[in-house]
Amino acid sequence: MRKGTRWLAAALAAVCAVGMVGCGGASGGNDAKTASSEEGTGAKRFEGTTLYMIAEQQTPTEALKKQLDKFTEETGITVDLEMAPYDNVIQKETLAFESGSGAYDIIAAPYQFLGNLVENDYIQPLDKFMEDESLSIIEDYDESDVIQGLWEASGEWQGTIYGVSANSCIGMLAYRKDLFENADEQAAFKETYGYDLTVPTDWDAYRDVAEFFTREKGEMLAGEELKTNFYGVSMSGKRHDATTCEWLNYAWSFGGGVFDEEGNIAINSPESVASLEYFCDLTQFAPEGIASKTWDEQTTEMQQGIAAMTILFNDCFAALEAEDSSVIAG
Repeated sequence: MRKGTRWLAAALAAVCAVGMVGCGGASGGNDAKTASSEEGTGAKRFEGTTLYMIAEQQTPTEALKKQLDKFTEETGITVDLEMAPYDNVIQKETLAFESGSGAYDIIAAPYQFLGNLVENDYIQPLDKFMEDESLSIIEDYDESDVIQGLWEASGEWQGTIYGVSANSCIGMLAYRKDLFENADEQAAFKETYGYDLTVPTDWDAYRDVAEFFTREKGEMLAGEELKTNFYGVSMSGKRHDATTCEWLNYAWSFGGGVFDEEGNIAINSPESVASLEYFCDLTQFAPEGIASKTWDEQTTEMQQGIAAMTILFNDCFAALEAEDSSVIAG
């Protein structure tokens, strides 16, 4: 694929993406394009177009929002970006497509929905936009900067590109450095468990640390009396993608998962069952109400300083370091 085409292609492809439903796109979007398409050259021939986009409200989307003025300056295209929580985004997109309202020209959606979007003719391929050299506005863009697996997993369906990867979510361990480095806590942990308190590198140690740091109001933690209960770990437990993602960390490590190496369903294998038992056992060291928790609540619990550690996606970490909203920043 030729360098320099994908960024603008990603924006323009959806001018008719919703057009698969009603070929009008969002109100005004295609009308503006038609009115101005005969004027200007290259990207500027779309000057006056307004594209309506929806995406999850998260750090990468906030970063995208900051680039929109520059995008308008270079192309003349205005992007009306709506942000909403994960569940709301999926609901809004589904409603827009099923009703044929044409509310959005561009959508950001989790890759697991791609097949459904394609098979229902809700979105169109990006090929013709990628191959249109007149749409190139970033000379040094190189598609190989994004690993091939991301292209295939997030944007390709049956050999055709329908989307561009926007965010590579990486599971990471967030932990309270101040607690792990506290001399009193280190001494107490070694006395209790017989080995040094360090950042866990296996699930046995992860459970020990979660158990160790779980304290009741009035107990001491790092030399201070707790005013509220404190927990060793924050977890997701709602019927939601967040819980699936959390459990898969354990399942794969235990040798289980959804499928085996031959592609057969393995969700009830001994390894998968053992990982689920571990998951359930660990919940006793997490704040109450886990059945209503997703990564949003995990982020908040860490920000509030009521948990020692959690497994989160990398796009949540900026919130942990936000000094205006996180007591553990730094």
